Amino acid sequence: MTDEEANWLTVRQVSTLWPGVASVDGTARANGVRSRRDPPAPGGGTPGTVRYHSADVRRVAPLVTAAPRKPRCGTGVAGCVVLLGLVAGILAVAVWAWWQCPGSDTVYWH
Repeated sequence: MTDEEANWLTVRQVSTLWPGVASVDGTARANGVRSRRDPPAPGGGTPGTVRYHSADVRRVAPLVTAAPRKPRCGTGVAGCVVLLGLVAGILAVAVWAWWQCPGSDTVYWH
């Protein structure tokens, strides 16, 4: 491995330095990490491997791993309770309106 190659890391190598990061590419772009793509193999084919500059990756590592994300618990339950309350309220208004509607005492048979 040449000295130039040592300055560039693959996605797998960056993932070990940034544990818990779901999207290495998105996080790298958001934090200004330099990247490059290796040239494709001779004769065409798939594009080369994406690599990230090691100094930038190490600079950003404390920022992306320092604050663990708190899981969002309970938002689904709260939303469900609000939705059920809204449906119950609509049904209550519909029943109340039904009982308040004056009906005809006579029934017409045709």
